[in-house]
Amino acid sequence: MYKNRHFIRRFIDIPTWIGADQLIQGAGTIKSMIKESLSVSYGSTEVNDTFEEAVHRYNYSEAFLAARKRFLLVTSLIYFCCSLLLLIYSIYLYTSQLYMNSVTTICVTMILMSFSFRAHFWYTQIRLRTLGLTFSNWLRALFKDTNHASKH
Repeated sequence: MYKNRHFIRRFIDIPTWIGADQLIQGAGTIKSMIKESLSVSYGSTEVNDTFEEAVHRYNYSEAFLAARKRFLLVTSLIYFCCSLLLLIYSIYLYTSQLYMNSVTTICVTMILMSFSFRAHFWYTQIRLRTLGLTFSNWLRALFKDTNHASKH
């Protein structure tokens, strides 16, 4: 009887078939990723360098900064336009009763919007020649320039 049980256990090894070790390892990885993403770092968020010091340290020329500023603005606009097109497409998918497809498209739209924000945020830092802008500073700079341009 003991030999039969050992024989059956060797050929019918369900934990190996389902990859129990990999599932446990994957669950541990997900748990550690969630724990790291939810932990709050209370480190200093202050900028140690000024913009001019950073330009000097990285040996950036004014021509490089102008080219980079233009590249970031164009990149931001491309991301924004693509995200608007995807948003319109997701509305079309929703009205066509393709709900899961529209949810997926909205997720991709949010990713493109975040890329657009990142590129425009960097563009604003170069344009204002300052480092360490906050989100509210970025909004203020964005709408201040919009209002200023509409007065002229």
